[in-house]
Amino acid sequence: MRFLISFIIVLLLNASCAGTANTAKNIEDGDNDMQISIFDGSALKNIKGSKHKFVAEHNISSDYYGVIFITKKGFYPKAVLFKSTGRPVEMDKPDLKRLKETNVGILTGVVYKAVTGGKIREHNGIITTFKDELVTFMKDFFPHTAVTDENGIFMILLDAGEYNIVFGSKETGKITIEPGKTVIKNIQKGLRLID
Repeated sequence: MRFLISFIIVLLLNASCAGTANTAKNIEDGDNDMQISIFDGSALKNIKGSKHKFVAEHNISSDYYGVIFITKKGFYPKAVLFKSTGRPVEMDKPDLKRLKETNVGILTGVVYKAVTGGKIREHNGIITTFKDELVTFMKDFFPHTAVTDENGIFMILLDAGEYNIVFGSKETGKITIEPGKTVIKNIQKGLRLID
């Protein structure tokens, strides 16, 4: 019960947004273009849902974190950081706000440190996220920047086109932004291996 209340509070307080680079499966109800994905520190996975709820099955070990991304074309996405209890996460589908600008897309993600391994007990998930991290997106040598929030999540509106992602002093990849669509690019800042 305490986890459910904490999860609802995080959901209500989370003003951050997120989306998907990997195409998530559509929800099989009247809202066919809403996409829901879960990030477990290693991969972005699709989640099925119903008209009003979804249940996120995951392999995140107890006491580690994961992120749920909810996206829809033409809308601001949402990201929800949650702490695993080892059981599936269940929540109501949130209302998304319509994107006012039609010529931009959204890039979002989480800056995190993953955990994996364990001989006695398996350890999988996100051990920590990083707030106030600067992430830079370069297009035609012009930088666009975003800063992570208290949950380690960033979101930025960008004009359509291809961008190089720079984190710290390293280029960490490229992404393509399309008008009205959300792209997720999670950035790993370390890994804890447990023997």
